[in-house]
Amino acid sequence: MNPVAPAALSWSLPAVVLLPCAMVALCGPVVGWLVAMLVVGARRGPRPRRAAAVFLRVALAVLACAGALRALLYSLGAPGGPEGAVAALNSALASPGTGFWGTLVTQTGMTVQLNPVRADLLFPLAALFGLFSIPAAIAASLVEARDNASPDYEVPYGGWVALAVAATTVLGTSMAYGHYADTQPRLLLDFVAAGPAVLTCFGIWALSGRRTPPKEAAKEASATPAVNERGDIVQRWIDVHALSRDARAVFQEAAIRREGGGRVATEAWRNAGAHGAPPEALDQLRALLSGEPGAWVVGDLPAPTEEFFVTAMLVVAAQDLGLPCLVVTDEPGVARDRLRAALRLAGAWRYGPLTAGADEFKQSLGDVRMPAVAFLSVRELSGDGNRALWTCMEPRPGATPWTRTLGLCVISRLDRGSPLEVTHRYFTLRRLSLALASAGADYAVLATGFGGAGTLRLIRHAFPGFRPQEVPIGLRESAPVKVWVAEPGFVARAGEPWPRRAANPLVKMTPPVPVRVGDPSGHFDDGVGIWGGDVVLGRDLTLDGAASISLLGDAWLVAGWRTLGNRPPLPDGSVHHALWSWEPSPVTTYLRDHNRLLNLKHHGHLPTPRALVGASNPHLARAHLQAAMREGRQDQQSLGDIFGADLTEQELKAAGGNAGHLLRFRPAGDKLERVRAVPPLPGALGDVLRETVTDAVVEIKDNNGGVTIALTDESVANVRFYPHRVFAFRDARYRVPQHTFDRARRVIRVESTDASQPITRPDLVIDLRDPRVADAPQHYTSERRSFTYASFDVVAHEKVVGAHLNPGHVRLDTPEVATYPTRVRVIAFDTPVSVNAMTHLAACVDRVVMAHLLAADDDIHVIHAPQGTFPAIPAGVAAVDRYVGGMGVAEALDVYVIDEVLRWVAEILFECPCKHGCERCTPPEALSIGPDKDGVLSLLGR
Repeated sequence: MNPVAPAALSWSLPAVVLLPCAMVALCGPVVGWLVAMLVVGARRGPRPRRAAAVFLRVALAVLACAGALRALLYSLGAPGGPEGAVAALNSALASPGTGFWGTLVTQTGMTVQLNPVRADLLFPLAALFGLFSIPAAIAASLVEARDNASPDYEVPYGGWVALAVAATTVLGTSMAYGHYADTQPRLLLDFVAAGPAVLTCFGIWALSGRRTPPKEAAKEASATPAVNERGDIVQRWIDVHALSRDARAVFQEAAIRREGGGRVATEAWRNAGAHGAPPEALDQLRALLSGEPGAWVVGDLPAPTEEFFVTAMLVVAAQDLGLPCLVVTDEPGVARDRLRAALRLAGAWRYGPLTAGADEFKQSLGDVRMPAVAFLSVRELSGDGNRALWTCMEPRPGATPWTRTLGLCVISRLDRGSPLEVTHRYFTLRRLSLALASAGADYAVLATGFGGAGTLRLIRHAFPGFRPQEVPIGLRESAPVKVWVAEPGFVARAGEPWPRRAANPLVKMTPPVPVRVGDPSGHFDDGVGIWGGDVVLGRDLTLDGAASISLLGDAWLVAGWRTLGNRPPLPDGSVHHALWSWEPSPVTTYLRDHNRLLNLKHHGHLPTPRALVGASNPHLARAHLQAAMREGRQDQQSLGDIFGADLTEQELKAAGGNAGHLLRFRPAGDKLERVRAVPPLPGALGDVLRETVTDAVVEIKDNNGGVTIALTDESVANVRFYPHRVFAFRDARYRVPQHTFDRARRVIRVESTDASQPITRPDLVIDLRDPRVADAPQHYTSERRSFTYASFDVVAHEKVVGAHLNPGHVRLDTPEVATYPTRVRVIAFDTPVSVNAMTHLAACVDRVVMAHLLAADDDIHVIHAPQGTFPAIPAGVAAVDRYVGGMGVAEALDVYVIDEVLRWVAEILFECPCKHGCERCTPPEALSIGPDKDGVLSLLGR
């Protein structure tokens, strides 16, 4: 049968054109695949596999187009036109031995009688499809890079499939080209039209999607241990006497290996640098962010997990959901670089710049380049950051204010730091919420912290109108962790800091072991690092690297225990070894006995330590109120809601009245309201994040060189830095000599001392005067005990008469006295007991409170409050907030915390076999005055 083509298509091409057309047909898919690799990114696996997986769909589309056009040309060129083609097809189906079907299967050599289109016409058609595959691949790859919908392909025997495809493609093209002028073209000539585009792509896909066969994968897994115990780390600690030879891990957290996690969360988690399956919180928060704005807290995160989680969450929010983000973090530059690296791995298109610091943020807003993610520290946000947010509320004409487009505000480590640091962060966030509410922003809030009721209340008060919820991290895959306790003699040895001595043998191993030093209390500085060694110091809980070394207080011990199961797997699957040290006390003894920490954690009774926040401190509130009045046009009602109506009214009178009215969104409101405007205060904003509560400051200077190492309030300086006091500052210890307070110059000079000197605790006598009710008395009754609790504003008359050296005691020749206003929390009992029993109870509560609150010895002190100390309150104990104006002790000790503290005190005393009290269950202050264990137990219902 001679081919009959339509008149419009009855033309032939010279041979010199046919070969380039064939090359274009073959190279088009390869070029399209290479271009797709540049566009599609590599969120899951290498770029070649993802690009080929996307390009396979393009190839199938090319095949469909080629088949449709091939059928059209056949029908047009068949005898009788399309009707003849249909009749031939029906005849073939009715009589398999004749007609179309018979022609197909009846062959004379390799020649068949079925192609009505000239061979030379198919070559430019193949070139056309090859060229078409390039823009189609780019478009498909852009869609894939945006929605990341590609599954993870697996091709059985991928290498053999690729080889067969390549051979078939080459064979089909060469045979067709060799007979292009033949009036009876070969059957394989059809591969010229669709084969190069389809089969070349299929070969690329097969090679890119190749996987290790299951048997080989199982063999490799069995050859490599799932967990490398790294027992050499423990041996090195034994060699330097950090551990005894018979030391046993006090805690072992087995690895948890569970599959799961959505595709977006999995890729964000891996691009953030973490290993294993992602935490459930990522998927849950992604779903929550897709709905109505809210506030959420994710707690119990050690340092590495917190870094991975925040980075992954920002990838999901900014890239997947397209939400502009503001991140409040202690290290803006480091956090920005982590996110930038994750986005680079994701191969994502960014919708705006990533800015770190107030200068980049303001520059971006000034250029009307809206940041995709802006990173600011608390200090920068409190200073120029909030002012910049106010400024961007009135951008250039035609531009939408960035503040109004903000979708997510992330606060990293919300409740970390000293009470003063947390309070400054709290007031800064309240000013931020005021700026965002005034702009009409509709945003969500995500905070990382310890979690629990205290952190939820903190975020609720910082962002009025939100009802925060706690979202458990739900880590699907965790690392095995072993906790070891450093030998007391090794810790107390004089010389260089003990974390440095413990890290030194590890960084000298081959290969060196990365070590992270955790020091939440700030006893060490970068001197713990080793020259040339991979040692990093952090002011937080840390389980980073292959090994970590931490000095923990009672509260940090509890918090650290809560985080042990939330350590992501190490890259090599090895065990993380943690070397901890803490001061011996009745609380730590109680927690370590009978696996109590494990039992409390297992039953969900391990408390979440609460941060202290001086939300009602008038000195700090006034400083931030004055800063807020310099950040833009404010309204009186919003300022009153945040800083207190009385304080706001006082500042308004000092500023000279009002400045008319405004239409403004207020915090916790969703409507425009007409509100009374506040005149802006004159002068520069200044830095309100001071290191003291008041402006009256005393410098603590090193006598050797005159360097200022700390600041303290003048009204309490002499009772904080009393004679003979030994305290730690960074990696050094200092001693306060006698008669060293220069009141005229407001300077206290201290001298360096040996690291073996024990840190002292003051022997305090506190007299409370002029009590005024702050929170009315309320009565609480449980199954075993009942008590009355209330809060009072008082004037504390504080006297330091000596110092406890543990062991030992030093009396001062002349007591140091200070007077300051503060707030106390009173816990009173109707049951009469001896004075010794109540003093014994006060000393025990003082120690146990430290395991529930993130407080130091200088922050809080619990004393006996005899009958008549407070009006209409029986005898009891009072927790004294030792900051001028108070720093949130009364608010943190709510009824649930009080009941839990009293339960711990009762169990510590009841489980000790002693009769009257001993060092195991009773603080030394109570032992020195005569304990009354039976009286305390009867008071607490045991």
